[in-house]
Formats: sequence, C-alpha cells, structure tokens
Amino acid sequence: MLAAGDDALAVSCLDHALDRCPPGEPERVWLVTHRLRIRDSLGTRAHRRRPAVTG
Repeated sequence: MLAAGDDALAVSCLDHALDRCPPGEPERVWLVTHRLRIRDSLGTRAHRRRPAVTG
C-alpha cells in the first residue's frame, strides 16, 4: 500500500535526477517517461476526488 505522498515524492526524486542527467543520455527517456506517468496519475486522482458541482 502506498502512502498519500509517495507519488509526489517520486516526482520530486525524478525531477532531481533529471536536473543531473545530461541531454542525450539514454536514461533520460526513462526518467521523463516515468515522471509523466506519475504526474498524470496524480492529476487523475485529484480529478476523481473533486466534489460534483450541482445546480
């Protein structure tokens, strides 16, 4: 089971790694891909938690 802040922490760690990964480095593609997946997941969960607007 993941804690509430695990995804945000993962994004922060990936940001940190990207800051240190030079352009053209093959691992950069992996970092960017996984960062985007996690950010998308965070956005989807935040959207699901919003209360429905009525009337």
